[in-house]
Amino acid sequence: MKRTLILLTIIFVIAFGLYSLSNSRTFQLFGDIVHRVETNDKVVALTFDDGPWNKQLPDDVLAILDKHNVKGTFYLNGRGIRDNMRTTQKIVAKGHEIGNHGFTHKRLVFKSINTIEREITETSHLIRETGYRGKMTFRPPYFKKLFVLPYYLNKHDIVTVTGDVEADNDLFATSDDIVNSVLT
Repeated sequence: MKRTLILLTIIFVIAFGLYSLSNSRTFQLFGDIVHRVETNDKVVALTFDDGPWNKQLPDDVLAILDKHNVKGTFYLNGRGIRDNMRTTQKIVAKGHEIGNHGFTHKRLVFKSINTIEREITETSHLIRETGYRGKMTFRPPYFKKLFVLPYYLNKHDIVTVTGDVEADNDLFATSDDIVNSVLT
């Protein structure tokens, strides 16, 4: 009975440790991870994940960014780029940074190195097809990573970018709700 309890405790501790590591936005076992850039300036790095979406939403977002002379980083999925190549080219033409967010937006935890390589290289290829020439970083879908993904990224000199403030993902939130969420 005592051995069983000890074994269950060890399993729980290992499982909790792996879960915590996969969710950490500030630590990974291999390679560089950026969650915040320290500066004395009052600035925000504005990022958009999971796109490009339908044509209308990016056009509206791009118009607002243009109006305020703001550049953002768009972490795009390969499938979205493939299905919305012209929208992606507009994002690039406006001078925004493009990052890789995987091809399918599936969690890349407990995946083979071949699956991870395919997710990243197919998306990177599509990003380059849009005309984007800047350095590409990678944002893990759902911010999840464990061993193989950071190992692959490190081996290919790709920086992982997470973040430390996230807007409310409520689709029905007002702009005031989103601002209050971020400021809080």
